[in-house]
Amino acid sequence: MSNLDNKVLNISKKSFVNVIIILFVLIVASIAITYIVPRGTFGTIIDAEGNTVIDYSQYILLVDTTGINIFKG
Repeated sequence: MSNLDNKVLNISKKSFVNVIIILFVLIVASIAITYIVPRGTFGTIIDAEGNTVIDYSQYILLVDTTGINIFKG
């Protein structure tokens, strides 16, 4: 039983650095995508019952907005 208690998760430094690099690249890519993909919203319509429903045929482009701040990302 003492053999299980002394077991520690062994991760090599190379694997740890690779994971950190992959995470950093994913974060930078996700921030960059916020500047590339146009920002907008879908329109809404009122159905027969009076409910507000999303109308996917209308896309309203928001031109005054930019991507997220690098430090917030």
